[in-house]
Amino acid sequence: MKLGFQVVAITLALAGTAPVLAAAPDAPVPSVGKRVRVDFMLGTQEGKVLTQRAATRIGVLRAVDSTSIQLEVSPSETHSITFGDLSRIEVSSGRTARQGMLRGAFYGAAIGLVLGAGFHAVTYDRLDPDRNQQGFAAVAGFSAGGLLVGGAAGRSMLAEDWRAVPVRSLWEHP
Repeated sequence: MKLGFQVVAITLALAGTAPVLAAAPDAPVPSVGKRVRVDFMLGTQEGKVLTQRAATRIGVLRAVDSTSIQLEVSPSETHSITFGDLSRIEVSSGRTARQGMLRGAFYGAAIGLVLGAGFHAVTYDRLDPDRNQQGFAAVAGFSAGGLLVGGAAGRSMLAEDWRAVPVRSLWEHP
C-alpha cells in the first residue's frame, strides 16, 4: 500500500508541472525587426471577382504606420497588410531546444499517464492488492518513460515559441 501512495505522489508532482511549463511571461511588444506570425484576410482579384480568404504568414515586421504593416516573408516577398484585415498577431520569443524539450516532456508525460492509467484499469483486481500495486507502478513508469522519451524527442526539434499580442499594440507602440 505504501507503493501506491508513492505512485500517486509522483503522478501528482508530474501533473503539477503543467502550469509551470505552460506559464508565459509578459507578452512582448511587436516592433520593427521582430519575427511575427500574422493571420489576415487576403484578397485576390480574378477578373471582376474579388475573393477573400484567411491567410497566415510568418516574416519580419519591416514597417508600421497609422493604417498598415509591412511584413517581409522573404527577400523577394513583402506584404502590406491593413489593420482592418489583421485578425491575429504573434511575436516569436525565439527558437530554443529547451522549449522543445519542455513541451515534448509535458506531452510525453501526459501520454504516459494515460497509457499507464489504461494499463492499470485493464489489470485491476479487487481481490489481489499486490497486482494493484503493480498497476500503480505502471502508471508511474509510463509517466516517467513518457517524460524522458518526450523530452528527448522535443529536444531534437527546435521549437519556436509564439506569444499572442493584441493587434492594437501595433499602433500603440510603433
